[in-house]
Amino acid sequence: MPLKTPLVLAITLVLPGVLSGQVTAIGAAGWRADLKYLVGTIKAVHPRPFHRIGEAQFDSAARSLDARLPRLSDQQAALGLMHLVAMINDGHTVLDPAGPVFTRRTWFPVRIDRLADGFFVIATSPAHRDLLGARVTALGGRPIEKVWDSVLALAPGDNLFSRMTRVPYWMMMPEIMSALGLSAPERVALDVEVNGTRRSVTLDAAPGEWSIWMQFRDRVAGDSTVTLPTGNDGDLPFRNRDLFYWYAVDSGVLYAQFNVVSDADRAVRLDRDTARIGLREFGSRVLARIDSGGIETVVLDLRNNPGGNNGLIQAFVHGLESRARINTRGHLFVITGRRTYSAAMNFTSLLEDRTAAIFVGEPAGGSPAHYGDATGFTLPNSKLSFNVSTQHWDLGVQPTDVREVHEPGLPAPTTMEALRTGRDPAMETIRGWKAGSLLRERLLDRYRNGGADSAMALARAEARGPGLWPSRVQEMVAFGYSLYGVRAPGADMRRVFDAVTEIYPDSPYAWFQLGRLHQFSGRPREAAEAYARALRLRPSNDLIRRFSEAATRQAAQAPKGN
Repeated sequence: MPLKTPLVLAITLVLPGVLSGQVTAIGAAGWRADLKYLVGTIKAVHPRPFHRIGEAQFDSAARSLDARLPRLSDQQAALGLMHLVAMINDGHTVLDPAGPVFTRRTWFPVRIDRLADGFFVIATSPAHRDLLGARVTALGGRPIEKVWDSVLALAPGDNLFSRMTRVPYWMMMPEIMSALGLSAPERVALDVEVNGTRRSVTLDAAPGEWSIWMQFRDRVAGDSTVTLPTGNDGDLPFRNRDLFYWYAVDSGVLYAQFNVVSDADRAVRLDRDTARIGLREFGSRVLARIDSGGIETVVLDLRNNPGGNNGLIQAFVHGLESRARINTRGHLFVITGRRTYSAAMNFTSLLEDRTAAIFVGEPAGGSPAHYGDATGFTLPNSKLSFNVSTQHWDLGVQPTDVREVHEPGLPAPTTMEALRTGRDPAMETIRGWKAGSLLRERLLDRYRNGGADSAMALARAEARGPGLWPSRVQEMVAFGYSLYGVRAPGADMRRVFDAVTEIYPDSPYAWFQLGRLHQFSGRPREAAEAYARALRLRPSNDLIRRFSEAATRQAAQAPKGN
């Protein structure tokens, strides 16, 4: 599977030692004290800091960093600590590159992001408008893929997608990029392709004030940002992206964009009206508009929603659940993306659990079950701020759910070709939806008409999905379970689940589901073997471990030959 992140190697490769001209003001002793404080705080505060990585591996990485600290500049030492925190694989446990070590007074004036069709400049300052939409092939003379992975190694997140949200923001920071050895402190060199013409450009860092929206929106520093599409006449999602939430009705479709899970600080759009209302009231207004008639389809767009207050969404989800005409397959769609995170991930899980929503877009940045409600701390010497999660969240998540990524049933990743023209692949997919178009439904149709061999031939053909996330494992597992409903022979179900693990041998979710099938079918030895494979892939997952241990005990008690 592509996009495997070199989390362990990246820092040692790009932090060889103190770079010329950099100052080490804090000193090795100060950094070692900060490292000790950081590690101790994470272990003391986080409910389960080693739910994704073994404690021994984490401690080994901490010792390795401790030994390298005398050779690192202040900024490189800080990046080493950031990498250590990222190994926790928890997006709410974060070391922020700010404070005295990272002043954030200057910024590179272009924002580079990874889309489904490559790396592109997606936002610029007005002075560099000519680079908007350019394909980026290299930065600082290095292939852009390697540069991206070096920065990605520093990024915390619940999964790959939430980690990716921080990379464009950090690549605009000269202090980070120069400490990694990827640019000069005052300028960056890019190799780009614009309208089929390749050229090299050098951009000077420019002064600018930091803003939280530089992280959560497509912004560069300064008073003005130029983004795509350049006009505001594109598809619905490109309108009013800076509002906290809003809705509009067009031809029987109610489109509601939720960009935060918190109360707005200004008026929001309510179709043809505006009002300053809280999120609960906004949800009530949406439900009232549905009840007033003329609404055939509801689209909830959560793709730019980094979270907020979980208490503000549950009444709205319950309201959708109780409206049978909308809460029907093909009448309710939810768009997710890499920024769908934290409380927005809980929103997604509740909708998945309680409604018939079809999910469209890109995998969510949050994991269905995750840690949050972070508490802030400050390192004593460097004064760097960091957060540590304090609470486990699993709203709407089944007790046996081991997914780290929520895969949309209808993938529709963003491409530069669509972005340039103001087209939205997610909305196009929704408009083009027809009954039976989900992969699980097409597989079931193949099974009914041609048997298991025909269905699994389609599964193998569809194994690589579009965009940055190639897996369709969750749709295939859903198809496997749907065979209960057609009274499929047990042998066919086993063949399906076996095939899913053959297609996705690195998926702990696939092996876990195979184990459950064997367990339900009275095959404890086969169940124990499948769970053991899942556990080797995720040795720190307690849920998989418990199932594995139970199946192993059951297998030991089973008569030989069973």
